[in-house]
Amino acid sequence: MSIQPIKGTENASAATKRKVADVDSLDTDEDDVDRNNPNKQCKIELAHIYMEPKFCNDFAVTYNGTCFHLHRCILARESVYFNNLLESTPDCMEIEIPIQHDYEKLALVAAEFQDFFECLYQHKALQMKDVFTFEPEPEPIHFFSALLHFSHYFQAERLETQLQPIVLEAAKTCPTHSVESLYCAVIYHYQVIKDELIQIVAEKLPLIQKTKYYEAKYWDLLPPTIREQMLR
Repeated sequence: MSIQPIKGTENASAATKRKVADVDSLDTDEDDVDRNNPNKQCKIELAHIYMEPKFCNDFAVTYNGTCFHLHRCILARESVYFNNLLESTPDCMEIEIPIQHDYEKLALVAAEFQDFFECLYQHKALQMKDVFTFEPEPEPIHFFSALLHFSHYFQAERLETQLQPIVLEAAKTCPTHSVESLYCAVIYHYQVIKDELIQIVAEKLPLIQKTKYYEAKYWDLLPPTIREQMLR
């Protein structure tokens, strides 16, 4: 099913541009704010309102039967996909996204879609180090595969930049799943970390392939040129 924009009755292009400018100037780092400065405090409160969907929402995204009430300015700023959509169809007020699948071909649910939007609104990858642990049992990166997929699909460049070191850390902390991390770096075009992941896998490949958690399918899915590079 293709994405079908539902046209609204008002032209929101000018308003969207104004909101993008306003939100770009918000300083949401509360730790650095002088709380005696009413202007900065106002910016924090305004930012919190923007992150509360029931306030000021002017755009809706439906996914898997769930409607998310969002804000055009934030979507346009954080996602190349939405920025292009809103620029090309400024009257668009609502879209429906077809069911998405992660790199393991598993269907992604609405709750995972909500996690993606929360990351966009908060400018961070949900404090991954606190949410996901790699001890005592090794956990592969597919525990946050939804964020990897949605950030790539919607071209959320800031979020993708934040996710890359997490993928790299997963490989370093749990070498058993380093081949899986490398596979993700390849399919999502994480060029910044790909070479380092190739080195990690190449150095420990014989041991990795003997572990109980090793999944050979990711090795088989790697491009032949990369496999040959690591076997030299």
